[in-house]
Amino acid sequence: ALLGVFATRPLWVQGMETLAMVLGWLVMVAFGRTQRALTTALALACMLAAMTAFSLHAWTSGMVMADPLLPALVLLAAFLAYTLPRQLATENEGQWIRGVFANYLSPNLVDHLIANPGELKLGGERRECSFVLSDVEGFTSLVEGIEDPEQLAKILNDYLEGMVGIAF
Repeated sequence: ALLGVFATRPLWVQGMETLAMVLGWLVMVAFGRTQRALTTALALACMLAAMTAFSLHAWTSGMVMADPLLPALVLLAAFLAYTLPRQLATENEGQWIRGVFANYLSPNLVDHLIANPGELKLGGERRECSFVLSDVEGFTSLVEGIEDPEQLAKILNDYLEGMVGIAF
């Protein structure tokens, strides 16, 4: 100011900030819905770095004030709005797969299905397998004596859990 040089904020700067917010939001939506969280976070970091670099260049080359803060907050909000729910849904899907199959499949196979949910499909494939068969002594009279199906399911689940533990 003592030298007579003053910072300016032309109208086109506000347009550039608005354009950065709109384009950045669209990129975050596209990445957040289709890409993994890490890829989306990298895209976010690149866009934030580009906006900061633009602001610094505008300041150092012509004393033009371009504020990267509001566009950065918009991009961060878009990242959180589209990536966080998808990440939580993926985590819930993994927990569901683990809960459904943990009693019946090996832990390694359950971990593999969580890492590769696309391989979880109905149908069949030919594999060489080993089986353990067992019989519950007095099962028919047990079933006839239990009126509550939930109680029978608990007994069977406890039995299967023990047998699967022995097999593994």
